[in-house]
Amino acid sequence: MILRCVSTLKPSVKVGAALCALGLVAAPLAVLAQTPSAPPVTAPIGKSPGYEANVKALASVIGGLHSLKTTCDGGNDQTWRLNMQSLLDREGAPGAPLRVGMINAFNDGYQEQQSQHPACNAGAKAAQKNLGARGAQISRNLARDNY
Repeated sequence: MILRCVSTLKPSVKVGAALCALGLVAAPLAVLAQTPSAPPVTAPIGKSPGYEANVKALASVIGGLHSLKTTCDGGNDQTWRLNMQSLLDREGAPGAPLRVGMINAFNDGYQEQQSQHPACNAGAKAAQKNLGARGAQISRNLARDNY
């Protein structure tokens, strides 16, 4: 099955575009626990010293964005979950500690934003914008330092 980047991203959402620019593909994150894993993905050669921390930070940001997006736009919107699956497919070899750390970071980011912004309001929208900018910066740094 060939998957593609989500093309429904709003132009103002830079993280999704940055993930797509890295060649990431989309698939539901819920599939992680329900289907056998794909063959191991080889880690990039020459990773920067902060690579693992940055990938986990990006996963946390994506989790937070997923929480805020579903809070403000409805639970059926899976844009950020799809982006997370893409990141996992690209960076997290099945069963590897990095993959587990990325999943935990995604869930932590989701829960943090859910507890801080249980309803969609101006604060949730501002948090969405700030997280988007943070994620875009992390994505650019990862791309610059590792690819």
